[in-house]
Amino acid sequence: MVKILGTLLVAASVLFAQTTTPPAGTDKPQPPTPPSTSQPPPKPAPRKPPRATINPEETGGARGFGLHLRGTVVDAAEHALAGAKVRLSPDEPGEPAREASADAEGKFQIRVERAGTYTLEISRPGFRTLKQPGLKLDSLLCSVRSTMQPGDEGNIQTVSFLELRGRVRGSEGDAIPEAQLEFTPANGGKPVVVATDAEGEFRAANFQTGTYKLRITAAGHTPQEDANFKVQASQPPRPASFSFELKKAK
Repeated sequence: MVKILGTLLVAASVLFAQTTTPPAGTDKPQPPTPPSTSQPPPKPAPRKPPRATINPEETGGARGFGLHLRGTVVDAAEHALAGAKVRLSPDEPGEPAREASADAEGKFQIRVERAGTYTLEISRPGFRTLKQPGLKLDSLLCSVRSTMQPGDEGNIQTVSFLELRGRVRGSEGDAIPEAQLEFTPANGGKPVVVATDAEGEFRAANFQTGTYKLRITAAGHTPQEDANFKVQASQPPRPASFSFELKKAK
């Protein structure tokens, strides 16, 4: 009897030990899960607009809204006439006239709100007033060069400019970077050359309106020419936009 009771006590002790001993690997507390340190992928940088600018003499980029008339007043010896008064009067009734004075270099600038036909007057003591009616402002920038002479009517020369932009693509619609566009004035003069960027796009500020001989070249592609390419102002005034396609050279 004593032997049987001892055996039962030993068995009970073993069973108690088995049921109260924690499972292997759980005797130490588990460390907390660290917070995630991964960051969301960065947003792609916005694409910069293409830019291939030219700067003709005596012109500047037209900024903001409205149209800009810029010019230079000189005498017959090409000396600047500082202080010359410039008045731009619209032919349309109800519109106010705009005035400006030539600076030490004979340059002036007038900004108007809308396209239309104006009368330009330039005056200075000792010189006969110059007057040009029917001046049509229909582009973003118009350049004027006025030559005044004592006792003479002198002359006023006007040139219109606008922003030229566009793209050059392959026959499959792929962009052609580093394409060269050469604009040669039909009446002679120095060619204007612009190039496309990595997106196949180009932009030329202060581009003179008129007729040009255009030649477009790009590596691995057949050149394209247009002997009567016209750049004209639009209504309402806005940049002139063009799209060109080049075929791959055989």
